[in-house]
Amino acid sequence: MGRHFLFFYLFSLTLFSCTEKYNTQKVYDYQVRGLVQKGPYVSGSPITIQELDENFIPTGLSFNTIIQDDFGSFAIRPKISSPFIEIIAQGYYFNEVSGDLSNSSLYLRSILEVKEGTTANINILTTLTKDRIISLIEEYGYTFRDAKSQATFELLKVFDIEENTLHSFNEMDLSSTNNEAAILIAISSIIQGQNTIAQLSEFISKFSVDFKEDGKIDSELILRQIKENSETLNPSQIANNLKTRYTSLGYDIQIPKFDHYINKLIDLKVMMVYPNDQQKDLSNDTEIKIFFNKKLDPASISLNTIYLSLKNEIVSTSLSYNEKDNSITIRPLEELKSLSSYTINIKSNLKALDDTKMSDEFISQFTTVRLDIVSDLTNHYIFSGNVNDISGNNNQVILSQTSYSSDIKGDSNQALNFNGNGHYMDFNRSINPVTEDWTFSIWFKLDQLPSNKDDAFFLTSNNHSNESDIYLYVDNDDNMIKTGIASSRSKVSTNVVVSKDQWYQAAITYSSDSLSIYVNGELKSRTSNQFSSSNTTNEKFRVACNLIDSWYGYNENKGRIFGSIDNLRIYSRVLNETEIESIYNLENISSNSRISNISFVPDEITLKSRKQNSWH
Repeated sequence: MGRHFLFFYLFSLTLFSCTEKYNTQKVYDYQVRGLVQKGPYVSGSPITIQELDENFIPTGLSFNTIIQDDFGSFAIRPKISSPFIEIIAQGYYFNEVSGDLSNSSLYLRSILEVKEGTTANINILTTLTKDRIISLIEEYGYTFRDAKSQATFELLKVFDIEENTLHSFNEMDLSSTNNEAAILIAISSIIQGQNTIAQLSEFISKFSVDFKEDGKIDSELILRQIKENSETLNPSQIANNLKTRYTSLGYDIQIPKFDHYINKLIDLKVMMVYPNDQQKDLSNDTEIKIFFNKKLDPASISLNTIYLSLKNEIVSTSLSYNEKDNSITIRPLEELKSLSSYTINIKSNLKALDDTKMSDEFISQFTTVRLDIVSDLTNHYIFSGNVNDISGNNNQVILSQTSYSSDIKGDSNQALNFNGNGHYMDFNRSINPVTEDWTFSIWFKLDQLPSNKDDAFFLTSNNHSNESDIYLYVDNDDNMIKTGIASSRSKVSTNVVVSKDQWYQAAITYSSDSLSIYVNGELKSRTSNQFSSSNTTNEKFRVACNLIDSWYGYNENKGRIFGSIDNLRIYSRVLNETEIESIYNLENISSNSRISNISFVPDEITLKSRKQNSWH
């Protein structure tokens, strides 16, 4: 009897002790309330709450509810015997990166200790830290609270975020305006990236397994994906997507600034360089512009970190930094050599304001073009009271009824004047304008516009007919500078409208694959059309013309010029854009003369003296 009583006593004591240890008789009856947010989960998405035992293993007791609105809200009051639960959300969500609802469902999880007033928000961060929290408790004996704080610190460190006051991801809310919301938006967007739901689920799983072991990410593949995802994000678009979504739900939400958390994961990088190895037409006074993906630390900018070199010799330059567009301008302090390959060097110790650096040294090369307006000059007439060819080739001129007039400086007898009928100029040519490369440049000023008379021919053949090309003329239809292609009966226009009593420089360059027209040193038109006139070797070039028979129609007045010309040049090669501009700058030497101003839309990069514009 005594032994039976003793056994019953000891059994009861043991049972009492176990019950006291695990609180199996206590009932936890608290409201569990929170938000499920990737972006916000949509209304009707299912929520499952599982009771966990002291080893964080499901006891088999679970409760179900649903998300109550498109804000991601849920609330439930489970009665459980353990203070620990796991919350599992499955559903569609608003993708903050794409701005659309997801096309399939995603699981998010969280474990927490149930207490009065506990916030139970569920998000990417609670999902990524769940297994790590359990590992810290099981492997290292952490309390739940300490494990949660440690896992929070470790995960933020993976994303290079220092935030010592943040202890619980369950309290984060995307719709708040605080720094915690900014962190949640940033990391949630980085994990999302451009992933599909299947890819996102796989990434979350692999991340969680790696992170569980030591609170770090050891996989180079995962680290690389984090960086690559960050680089693809558009923070301003993400903020706009969230703002639009909450507005559509009837909430006026201010999105906190979060882009700096994303940018910290991106290496400092060169986004664009001008000039680069694809840009061949570079002047010898070109300024070099380098655009970066983020703001630079001015203290790291020096001639030791950014410099220009030629054959390993450093070129004397100055540097300036524009923080508005994150660009550095390198200005050579000496004239760059023609036809030379220069190297732009940027050392990896250049830093951004967020302390990120370049992953490696950056090198870019460009080659300066030929700048030579003397070589291959076959004809050059400056009309200084005569028509001598100052190129040295003695290409003779035949004049008909012309006279001398004032040039662009206003000096008398320094230009050649035409006054309509019977006035023209013929001169020898050294090239075949159909089969060879060549360049033509001329200055002109019209006293009467072609619209009042007929087309003004500035270069054609002395045997011009209805089967002949018109290399350069002003069209009487619209007073625009053009080229006429005989084979296709087509006109190539510069879209530059000529005004009366103003000087213009016009130039054409021609090769087997390209015909370009310039006005006042600027490229205005380029085409692959080819000249095709049947030319004989004894033909001459002609300025002005009186046509009885023309492919424009029958009119004896075609080709007449009422005005003056000056500085006529022909080269037996194609001059580049820099050389054409150099001729314009050289010959446009009077600030008092009425030189026409051509309007144009500049490129995004504005250089000191170069004007870049394209043709279509």
